[in-house]
Amino acid sequence: MVQYAVEAQRPGSPRSIPIRVRCTRALKIKKLQLVGFKTFADKTEIEVGDGITAVVGPNGSGKSNIADAVLWVLGEQNPRLLRGSDSRDVIFAGTDRRKPLGMAEVRLTVDNSDRSLPLDFHEITVARRVYRSGESQYLLNGAPCRLKDVVELFLDTGVGRGAYSFVTQNEIDAVLSARPEDRRELFEEAAGIKKYRVKKREAVRKLEQAEANLTRIRDILHELEAQREPLAVQAEQARRYLQLTERLREIEIDLLIADVQRADYELYSARRDRDLDMEAIARFDAELARLERESEAIGERLAQAERETDSAAISHQGALTAVERTESQLKLMEERGHAAEQRAEALDAEIGELVHRIAALERTLESADRTVECTEREEGSVGQRLEAARSRLAGLEEALAEASRQADDRQGALLRLAEQRAQRQAALAACRSRMAETAERRAGAVQTADEAAGRLAEAVRRLESVRAEAARLAGEVREEGERRAVLERERAGLLDARSRAATELDSARRLLAERSSRLATLRELQESGEGFHQGLRAVLGAARSGRLSGRYVPVVDLLTVEEAHRVAVEVALGSSLQDIVCDTEAEAREAIEWLKANRAGRATFLAPPLLRPAPRLAGSAVQGLPGLLGVGADLVRAEARFRPVLDLLLGRVVLAEEMDSALRASRRLEGWSRIVTLQGELLAPSGALTGGSLPGRGVHLVGRKGEIDDLSHVLPEIRARVEAQEAALAQAEASLARVESRLAESLSLLSDLQARAASVARDAAAAERDLERIAAEEAGARAEAARLAAVLEALGEEAGRWQESLEAASAEDSSADEAIARARDEAAHLESARDAARREAVALEVEAGRLAEKRASARREREAVGRSLAEARRALAARESQRQTAGALFADSDEARRELEHRLGEARAHLSRCEEHLAVWRARRQELLQESFDKSAAIKEATRRRADTLQELHAAELQIARLEVRLSQASQRLLEEYGIGPEEALARPAAQEMDRSTVSEVARLRREIRQMGAVNTGAVEEHQRLTERHEFLSGQRADLEAARESLLATIAEIDDSTRGTFMGTFEAVSREFGRIFARLFGGGTTRLVLTAPEDLLETGIEVIAQPPGKKPQHLSLLSGGERALTAVALLFSFLAVKPSPFVLLDEVDAPLDGANVEKFVDLVREFAEQTQFLIITHNPTTMESAPRWHGVTMPEPGISRVLSYRVPQESAPSDHAQAVAVAEPQARASGPAGSSEHSKAVATAVA
Repeated sequence: MVQYAVEAQRPGSPRSIPIRVRCTRALKIKKLQLVGFKTFADKTEIEVGDGITAVVGPNGSGKSNIADAVLWVLGEQNPRLLRGSDSRDVIFAGTDRRKPLGMAEVRLTVDNSDRSLPLDFHEITVARRVYRSGESQYLLNGAPCRLKDVVELFLDTGVGRGAYSFVTQNEIDAVLSARPEDRRELFEEAAGIKKYRVKKREAVRKLEQAEANLTRIRDILHELEAQREPLAVQAEQARRYLQLTERLREIEIDLLIADVQRADYELYSARRDRDLDMEAIARFDAELARLERESEAIGERLAQAERETDSAAISHQGALTAVERTESQLKLMEERGHAAEQRAEALDAEIGELVHRIAALERTLESADRTVECTEREEGSVGQRLEAARSRLAGLEEALAEASRQADDRQGALLRLAEQRAQRQAALAACRSRMAETAERRAGAVQTADEAAGRLAEAVRRLESVRAEAARLAGEVREEGERRAVLERERAGLLDARSRAATELDSARRLLAERSSRLATLRELQESGEGFHQGLRAVLGAARSGRLSGRYVPVVDLLTVEEAHRVAVEVALGSSLQDIVCDTEAEAREAIEWLKANRAGRATFLAPPLLRPAPRLAGSAVQGLPGLLGVGADLVRAEARFRPVLDLLLGRVVLAEEMDSALRASRRLEGWSRIVTLQGELLAPSGALTGGSLPGRGVHLVGRKGEIDDLSHVLPEIRARVEAQEAALAQAEASLARVESRLAESLSLLSDLQARAASVARDAAAAERDLERIAAEEAGARAEAARLAAVLEALGEEAGRWQESLEAASAEDSSADEAIARARDEAAHLESARDAARREAVALEVEAGRLAEKRASARREREAVGRSLAEARRALAARESQRQTAGALFADSDEARRELEHRLGEARAHLSRCEEHLAVWRARRQELLQESFDKSAAIKEATRRRADTLQELHAAELQIARLEVRLSQASQRLLEEYGIGPEEALARPAAQEMDRSTVSEVARLRREIRQMGAVNTGAVEEHQRLTERHEFLSGQRADLEAARESLLATIAEIDDSTRGTFMGTFEAVSREFGRIFARLFGGGTTRLVLTAPEDLLETGIEVIAQPPGKKPQHLSLLSGGERALTAVALLFSFLAVKPSPFVLLDEVDAPLDGANVEKFVDLVREFAEQTQFLIITHNPTTMESAPRWHGVTMPEPGISRVLSYRVPQESAPSDHAQAVAVAEPQARASGPAGSSEHSKAVATAVA
């Protein structure tokens, strides 16, 4: 349970009282359970005890996922704050060895034994689940709940999403870098006024809703007030209307009875004529039956003749087909015989050819046998000669070998002399090679010197070019700086233009919202039938729901009236505005029947085809009179098909500017029914004047319709204006973006030019160094050329000496060459003889090979001829067999031909008999066809006479139907409208025909009723209903105004409480911040400054810090370490003012050095007496402060495990420090998270 009291200076109080903080802490976290959350694939439970708990482990092992789990279970909705992009990213995604899971769940259990939280449980477990499908669920002690329930449960306890008790290193820097207005949220959390914010938002939402409802009710009341006075006038008209209609009813009853009696008599006469026609039709039917029976008999005989004719035709066709088939078979058989004869002749020719070929092959076979024998004899003779030649060749080769040995001995002596000469030549060549090499090196040195001279000149030119480029770039840098200044000024102008465009766009959008809201309200009133009488609303509702099939439109919806004329048209039409226009009489009758059947009121229907308007007033008659605007029908627009409706209702209505003009026109005009002024005054032909003030805006139906039309036309213009402003804003932003892009390009170009200028300066220095180096190279090359010239001269003298020694060795070689020449001549003679013997042996071997090939070829030829002879003999036997078959086929076809000629004669005789039978039946059929035609003509004549009589019967029946309808309609009208049945009407004495006086009275009554226009007979009932609704809405308006005042008072009360609490907390935090800041920095001061002290509800908070030895400055100007230490001071200032039961710190100590970490740890230990701390850290000093550790490891890639360790209370501080010193370095040295060494390292650290 958290208890704290703050007493601070309130606005207007004379003094400030220090805050007294009293805190007893029972609410604490007991354990955290994770299943499938990020890298915690398996169920993991982490117990959190009192004081400090440290979470350790190398980077990437999943430590921060524990902090994410706490934030997530308390309702964090932003995936980016959980280091993800989607709500489902928290579900274990799987590894190479493990499949992804379908659900993630985190449970947080807190101790509520003192009922700090408003739930009657000793322990409360908050759980959150999310499924891969996207569904999520919150639970409190296993019962499903809402996110709102979880947030409200921990509201203002210091625990929850967005609280200062959950801090990471990045969040600290974000808080220090935030805008002053954003930093206010931390102070609101410390002051516990977030609940006020929530209540105020709820109250403002309700207030906005009440304001919207109040505006809506005011609009409706305004419309209702505009209807009350017209309805009162309509009620008065209704009473006069009922008197006139009652007299007209009596006259119409007499006329209807006379019509019933007359229709009854005419119906009797028509039925008598119908009976006579029916008797004549019966006679014609009997005659037609007789003729049809006779026609049927003829038809049967004709059908028999047709069948016989068809049968004879089929037999004739069969006989004809048999003759044709036999002729075809005979022709085919003759062709087969001829083909067999030709085949036998061809086979005889082939057999003769095969006999001659066999004889030739036998002769060829005998010749091949003789060739084989002759070749074998020649092979034996050549073999003997080859053996003799080989013997002579062996003797000559032995003599040649001896001569060659002697020549080789002499050659060896010569070779030794040649070796000595070669050594001398080699020495001479080496000397000459060194001379050439030395000459080449000397030429190279000379060339190097010349090239160095050329490069020296080039280096001088390059240095001058680089210096010129440096000067040019300096000029470009100045020019680009000037262009950038111009762009800056252009950017400032565009920022101004964008601001103006945004302001104009906001104004246009507000106007669009106002007009759209007004149009929606008016359309809702129109669609709900507000202001329409009961009958009209009922018909429109039935038509919309499909209970009536026609198209029904109120007169007011057909009209388009200019705004200046709306009051006049509204008054002129009166209740006729609620007349219903339909397309046909049937639709009007259908609607009237429906109204009667459902007791839904009355309505007047206008069907344009049935309207007979009185002659309308010509517009030309009005134009010449001053003050008159025209005829009403000409001043109102509607579709052409509704022109009869306008002529009926406004064709004799005149619109005037004011009453005087109307009175003058009434004396000069003729044929008008009423004159109406623009102010709504009405002049009747009787001289009656109606006028006075109109309620509200003076219009209702026409005004509402006109306003809807006006708004419908205006809204597109406003939308176009909004779109134009949006386009202008977009254009301004695009121009601004282009200028900013050009600014960025300019900055980039300027940086590039400066970099190039620096590069050119470096190139100039390098060019100067190259110039010095090349000059040194030239001098060294020329010195080397002079030295190599002296070496070349000494080598020339040594070459002369070796040349003289070589000439002496050449003289000794001459005598040895002569002896070798004689030995070589003798060896050449022997070699020539040996070659001759070898050629002879080779020629004999070739001859022996040729004879062997000839013998083999002759044998192959003999075998081929044998195979051809056997094949020819087999072919001869086959042809002789085919010759016998062809002869037998010829004989068979000749016998079949004679048989087919006999069958053909019989078929032709049968065909002749069938032709005679067919001719007989065709003649019989023709006779019967003539008889059938004669009967058909008789039937046609009888049918024509019957049709004429039937037409007369139909005419009589049609007349009867008309009379029955006429009688039924008159009787039904008498019964429905006047309650007189048909029997009573026929039993009354014959009614007199309508005389002149009756006609005059009916005309007068109808004229007076017509001049009254459409009368709303339900006006009294409608007026009562309208009054009741007006009173009900007035009561609702009063209730809403009272609720509005109550909400405004509530918001003011919340604002007062918020200001007082916020100011007290601000002063308390400011004092604690100064104290803790001085403690951490060893001195210095700090101030918290309100950016808008006059507006305590929205003011931001600026932090001014002055570390020891420095001047006061904003947080953004502090160094990284100073900013981190300032953040720690601010965090603990909040904890000092409003202690939190639980604080989670994620690597907050990372940017602190050793000394500052010590101070941080001291603060944590001090506050740990009242607050649970869960610290994620790598710092050994921080780890040493914790009595319990949770080591996070990855025994396999992507899967986190937790190993827990509690430091024994009796352990020495040195042991604790040693364990800390070993833990983190071992974990870091274990390599990437997921390795087995990683697990061992963490196990060593925590075990």
